[in-house]
Amino acid sequence: MKIKILSFIFCLAALSGRGQISLTNGRHNLEISGTISTFYNQRIFTPGNPENRINDDTSRPFDKSKNRFGLRDAQLQLEGRIGHEWEYELQVDFADMLNPSDIGENPGLMDAWVQYKGLRFLDIKAGYQKIPYSRNSLVPFIYSPFWQRSEMTRGEFFSRRDIGITLEKSLWNQKINLYAGMYSGMGEQVLTQYGGDNDPAGQFEYVVRADVAWPSRYRYRDYDVNQSPLPMFALGIAGRSVKRMFSSFLPGDDYYIRVISGSRQMATADFTFQYKGFSAQAEYHIARITPTNDTDPDTDNNRYRENRGTKDYKIGSLPTSFFKAGGFLGSLSYSNKKLKSIFSLRYDNFNPNDLVNDNTEETLSFAYAYQINGFNAMVKAQYWYRLSNRTNPLIQRFDDQFRIGIQFLLR
Repeated sequence: MKIKILSFIFCLAALSGRGQISLTNGRHNLEISGTISTFYNQRIFTPGNPENRINDDTSRPFDKSKNRFGLRDAQLQLEGRIGHEWEYELQVDFADMLNPSDIGENPGLMDAWVQYKGLRFLDIKAGYQKIPYSRNSLVPFIYSPFWQRSEMTRGEFFSRRDIGITLEKSLWNQKINLYAGMYSGMGEQVLTQYGGDNDPAGQFEYVVRADVAWPSRYRYRDYDVNQSPLPMFALGIAGRSVKRMFSSFLPGDDYYIRVISGSRQMATADFTFQYKGFSAQAEYHIARITPTNDTDPDTDNNRYRENRGTKDYKIGSLPTSFFKAGGFLGSLSYSNKKLKSIFSLRYDNFNPNDLVNDNTEETLSFAYAYQINGFNAMVKAQYWYRLSNRTNPLIQRFDDQFRIGIQFLLR
């Protein structure tokens, strides 16, 4: 019944002449909007990569199942304000509720939180929400010409959403933003059969972030479609820490480090710049992971997958009980109003385990977006060019691929 009601609201928004519906009784304001995005994907095959063959068998033909049409988004978003004290948001993606294959970047439930802004010294947000950690992760997908985030920030390296509490404070006319939060530590998996109850150790994940902008407020938007007349800068740093007894995995995980048995400390720094249509972003991540490899006695939960290196089990030849993961991403973009176009180039470098040789993913991505009506109606195209060795069997390897499609916002 709940799905039927949400589907009705979604269809109502689609049939609205303005796209976005605003309802108010004077004190309570509600805005209803949504997103539809669909694409065609074409993979460029490399003969020496066994993973592009049927059943990973080099004697078999190419597996062309990834040459397909796809529905990335069918979202409904409800945003509300009650007076000056309360704000809330509920956002669901019907496409991923039906096919939860990649809950990191495309979860079925995207937001379900309430925020109290009645205190002068800080705002309090509670519920299922984006974690204020990575800037690239915080920039909404709809404001990007890319069809997919970088390998580090798409939800395989760290959880992008979780249930918990976030304290927020803005200073200096919102040019300085401070965040501190406490979350379940399960990330998006908290809403699955592997989530729900806390870890037996009763631990939570803690996150802090601070960013500063100059000479004015800098929203989480990375493309200068407004042709900023003055150079704009923003610099951010963040950290997160969690200690768990058991890990938990879901189908579709590539690296199995999003939730891990043991402790993990992470840090990131990011920088972004805009001026007269040009923009640049850079983001660096580092994680220190100390696994325990403790096995959940409830084997039906599949909370244990593989050894990662401890005092008794080494990865590689280094005598260490921990490993590191992380990398760098950088992008350059240009937005041209006359051409209604955004051109973007992005470099990704990600190593999920520094104790494994030849274990770095490197990708160069080219993106182009033609703005039929700004971000509300936009044709997007992305080409992934893989720079790293595709034959290493220790980590996920994919061939080059091309994706093109349309994004339409109901607003």
